[in-house]
Amino acid sequence: MQNKSSLLVRFERVKEVIRGNKKMSSLHTRLLSPRSVSMRGIEAGRKNAALYPAYRPCGMTNAAKGFTLIELLVVVLIISILAAVALPQYQVAVLKSRYATLKNITKSLADAEEAYYLANGSYTEDMEVLATEPSGCQLSSNKKSCSYSWGNCSLRAGTTSEHSVQCRRTNVIQYMIHLNHSPAYPGVRMCVAYNRDLSSPENKICKAETGAVTPGTGTVNAYTWIYQ
Repeated sequence: MQNKSSLLVRFERVKEVIRGNKKMSSLHTRLLSPRSVSMRGIEAGRKNAALYPAYRPCGMTNAAKGFTLIELLVVVLIISILAAVALPQYQVAVLKSRYATLKNITKSLADAEEAYYLANGSYTEDMEVLATEPSGCQLSSNKKSCSYSWGNCSLRAGTTSEHSVQCRRTNVIQYMIHLNHSPAYPGVRMCVAYNRDLSSPENKICKAETGAVTPGTGTVNAYTWIYQ
């Protein structure tokens, strides 16, 4: 009987040990499951965030973030470089467009002078008698010139030896056509740049338009370029 009871006691102990091992295995499985690990990581992250908040400079919040001084300086430098490159090209483009207007008006007057010469055997300095009269300008009292807000156009014919038509933007640039029966320069066209700096927009346009390498003549405040 004692042997049986002893065996029963041992058997019960073995069962308890086995039952305990099963509980430990189940707990271990639950602890190592992906969901459990993930949840514990999230919880730990929340605790750390509460204990160690992210560092921000004094007065700086998420809504108040801006550019640093170095970033602003870089932006200013880039804008300055672009302006230095683009501004001269822009000035040349604008002046070239205005010079084209001078050429159109001058050619129109020169053609009218040639038509007048064919009909009368001489040129005239009276714009009112020409077949084409400039519009949008104010005629002078002697009818030799017509003034615009940007400059003027004038006739040099009649008794003068030059026989030319010219339009100019005041102190900027001028286009001149010597008429076909001019004693001095028959049929010669000229571009006058009122700037002594050869790298100026005025001289750049005259050089490009005339095809000349260097200006023909110069005065105190201007260069004259002759069309090739």
